[in-house]
Amino acid sequence: MPTVIKSGLVALVAGVQAYFTDAGVTAAVALGWKQPTEQINQGPGRANRVVFIPSDPSGRGGKLVGAQQPGQRLYGTSGPGGAADTSLRALYTWERAVVVSVWAVDGTDPQNESKQIEATETLFEQTIRAVHSFAHNDARWGDVSWTVTPVEHMFGRELRASLTYRHPMFDAPTEVVYPTGHITKNLSGESG
Repeated sequence: MPTVIKSGLVALVAGVQAYFTDAGVTAAVALGWKQPTEQINQGPGRANRVVFIPSDPSGRGGKLVGAQQPGQRLYGTSGPGGAADTSLRALYTWERAVVVSVWAVDGTDPQNESKQIEATETLFEQTIRAVHSFAHNDARWGDVSWTVTPVEHMFGRELRASLTYRHPMFDAPTEVVYPTGHITKNLSGESG
């Protein structure tokens, strides 16, 4: 079965969720433009979520630049001995503009701003670790801003950070074919 090319951003978000699961971080992880205003995607204790927004606030999604690692890449493991079965060629690298919304709350003292700041920054640091674990040097953090209104602290605090995530845009997959040998016991022209 040939490899299906998937979104680099969807893969990043799945990688962050897997990291959180392995690390015991209970925050919900979501992707999309509508997710920051949703109430049903909160983690335990309300708030406690990380949302990846696929563009900057104006809708700009970044830029395409020359492929960072040109040439064929092999994917899949269905060939002989687990060999790759699909060859992909990176056409461009998408330097994707993403906004990461981190919203956390310390429910032990909702009116204490220090505790809300601490809870949010702790979840943000865990998010940075998770993104780095998946994307390594292909993720570059930028400006960070706090959401300062409304001033009610019952549901914690939110900060938003810009992230540039670089990932390849691929050409159509090419299937790799493995020859099989055919041995005959009779040589050409031999009778018998």
